[in-house]
Amino acid sequence: MISRLADEIEAAQTSAGAEVLKDAEAVLADGKAGARKLRQALTRTTEALGVVLRVAECRGARLSARDHDGGEGGDGGEGAEPSSDAVG
Repeated sequence: MISRLADEIEAAQTSAGAEVLKDAEAVLADGKAGARKLRQALTRTTEALGVVLRVAECRGARLSARDHDGGEGGDGGEGAEPSSDAVG
C-alpha cells in the first residue's frame, strides 16, 4: 500500500516536472523574454529537476532493497514487511 502511494506521488511529481519543462521551453522560445522571466523559468526548472532526481533516487533505493530482499511485487502485499519509504 505504501509502495502504491509512493508511485502515485512520484507520478504527480514527474507530471509537474513535465509541465515546468514545457513552460521553460516556451520562455526560451520567446525571443522577447526578459531576464526576470528567464530567471523564474530557471528557478522552477531547477526545483523540478531536484524533485525528479529525488524521485529517481528513492525509486532506485526501493528497487535495490526489493532486489536484496528477493521481492518481486513491491506492492506491500501479504508477507511483506511494512515500509517506511517516503518519496524525497
